[in-house]
Amino acid sequence: MLDFYESRHAFTFYYPRYLLNQPTELSLPLLKKILDSSIETPEKSIPDDYLKFIYKLVEEFIRAAIGRIQLENFWIFWEFLKDWMINNSNARFLPIFLFDIDWVESSEKWSVLDGKSLYFKDFIITLGFNRINSSIKFLSGIAFYNFMPNSISWIVPMLQSQNAELVENDILEKFVEKAFYKYGGKIKRDKNTLADFLFILDFLVKRSSPKAYMLREELLQFK
Repeated sequence: MLDFYESRHAFTFYYPRYLLNQPTELSLPLLKKILDSSIETPEKSIPDDYLKFIYKLVEEFIRAAIGRIQLENFWIFWEFLKDWMINNSNARFLPIFLFDIDWVESSEKWSVLDGKSLYFKDFIITLGFNRINSSIKFLSGIAFYNFMPNSISWIVPMLQSQNAELVENDILEKFVEKAFYKYGGKIKRDKNTLADFLFILDFLVKRSSPKAYMLREELLQFK
């Protein structure tokens, strides 16, 4: 049994790195097979252990990117993953697409995301509500400095969606608190950004958030 788990762990580590180092005409069909194997139907049930294995396998592409292995191919893979989720109406891998892994708490900027603001803006505004907490964690965590203060406006459509009720207060509070104390000046100077930030604070205040109430009062005095 130990050999089985060690073999699976080795495969999870090496196979994503192998694919990233192959020509995409070879690797993308293999990536598709991995993703397709997770699709459940009324006729086909997939064991939880296998789904967890596939999830970990796809997650490992991020760790390979952290090691800066074939970043050009990595972004080709990520575009393929995005299209696969849309075409299959399947959000299983959306947290992975938004890099929702076990980053250290202090991780707030990742150079791999440089130049990807428009890419993630379009995605989060249109589809981020499907995994709303993962989207906010992404913007308040590893992508915070990459996309602030523009990312404030990306959150508003998600809070106007049918999934707004699923938002976890502590995740959104973390975002507004960091945004206020690290970008407060820029937020106050831009009328549109200020309006969007106040919208987010109002959302939290309606949920009885004392942090949001104090921040809103300070901004309203300024306004």
